[in-house]
Amino acid sequence: MTASFDHETLDVYKLGIQFVKWTEPFVRGLPWSCRNVRGQLIRSADSIPLNIAEGNAKKPGPDRRHYLEIARASAAECAASLDVIVARGPRSPTDAEDGKILLHRIISILVRLSPPIP
Repeated sequence: MTASFDHETLDVYKLGIQFVKWTEPFVRGLPWSCRNVRGQLIRSADSIPLNIAEGNAKKPGPDRRHYLEIARASAAECAASLDVIVARGPRSPTDAEDGKILLHRIISILVRLSPPIP
């Protein structure tokens, strides 16, 4: 029997894991000039599901919201990283499109899960 955790049932967590998997072939073979943004993309991609899981483990309130906001900011950072890689030239906008679609879905869900404090 495999242990299961609450965060594993969340669609946004599953999308975060899907994005982490998507980044691997995208960053593979990038030139040396992209080494910094490659590392940043990998770290920020990993941060999305990690912060969703940590936030989901918190009681509803400011602490939970904080982790979901970090996940959302990491997703935005991933989108910017994709833009930088495209701007540097080794990948085309078409190459980044599926990743951007995933990130848009992730951000949309996280916005609904952690609305701004009035």
